Amino acid sequence: MQYIIILENEIIVDNKLSKINKTHKIKLTENEFKQVGDKKIVSLTDSDWQFVQDKAKLSSLALDKLFRKKDPLKPIILTNLLITLAVLLQGCMGGGA
Repeated sequence: MQYIIILENEIIVDNKLSKINKTHKIKLTENEFKQVGDKKIVSLTDSDWQFVQDKAKLSSLALDKLFRKKDPLKPIILTNLLITLAVLLQGCMGGGA
């Protein structure tokens, strides 16, 4: 399957939509293309192109915020884990009293 994006000043062709999206930092989906034979084609104006770029930025911002949650207990849990690991290693090495 070949994907073709026709812009006002450029034509983009690739076999993978995901590669096009990643390379050009855009977000297009399968249903935005028109099937023509064994090819999928979409024609975009400059404002359409700007819109699909903005769509990609918005979706990445949403994912960043989802995974960037700050857990107030995380430092405490990590400290506890390190202390426990140190105690276990000391016990295994025979470094106790």
